[in-house]
Amino acid sequence: MERNTERSAFFAQMPQGLSIPLMRNPQAMAYFNTLSPQEQRHIAAYVRSGETGKEVRARAQKAVQSLARGDCHFC
Repeated sequence: MERNTERSAFFAQMPQGLSIPLMRNPQAMAYFNTLSPQEQRHIAAYVRSGETGKEVRARAQKAVQSLARGDCHFC
């Protein structure tokens, strides 16, 4: 139960640019959920670090496509 609460808090803080595309891609979401909290935070920080909205969306797209392939070493 504690892990579910931790995940819920994390998703509440995740950039929408990442959370929404993840929810729309079951394979990416399933793989993302297997990652450690540290890896998940790293991916969220990578997406969030885009300097423009366009760059954030591009980073989120790259992240989701990579996660769907089972790859978390893109950032």
